[in-house]
Amino acid sequence: MDTSRGISATVNYVMEQLGREKIPSRQLRSFMGPPLPMCFKAACGLEDDLIDQACAIYRATYPKIGVFQAEVYAGMKPLLSTLKAKGCKLGVATLKIEDMANEILSRFGLSPYFEAIIGADREGARCKADIIRLGLERMGVQRASALMVGDTLMDLQGAYEAGVDFAGVDYGFGFNLGETLAHREGVVGMVSNPMDLLPLILG
Repeated sequence: MDTSRGISATVNYVMEQLGREKIPSRQLRSFMGPPLPMCFKAACGLEDDLIDQACAIYRATYPKIGVFQAEVYAGMKPLLSTLKAKGCKLGVATLKIEDMANEILSRFGLSPYFEAIIGADREGARCKADIIRLGLERMGVQRASALMVGDTLMDLQGAYEAGVDFAGVDYGFGFNLGETLAHREGVVGMVSNPMDLLPLILG
């Protein structure tokens, strides 16, 4: 899902509350993907002593103003429907808080496609690799037969640490259009729209 509009609105609300200038949309691209503290430091340039306060405001505000400002990527539902019909086990591994991820996917009609929806814990203890491993465990899937699909270097690193192959998509926020990730260990390909994932997954 493209959740950028709601994330951007919430980030700039946080910056306003802290008395800072709003962040341009181009700069906010780097906010999508990494853990929240890292985002506020790298994308917004906040000082260390403001990070905890910024995260607290964000977590209190996003469920109210940002969580449903999202849209399903074109072609995603046909992809999920096809994979489900082919007998693939599908799961979500996200750094969004787990109950929030469940709420979003339910609201947009995507929950029935997935056997497991794994997100971050509220204590921030789970890294991306932990979330992927937990998803595989809940679905009863071996690493050798798993593929992580993601749009950021954080997704790629999580897949590498969890010991699963990775397919990148360049229609999200972490990779540039046309990027290949050539010669990266465990990378099976990069695609520009959801349906192009079919041969990478089924092949």
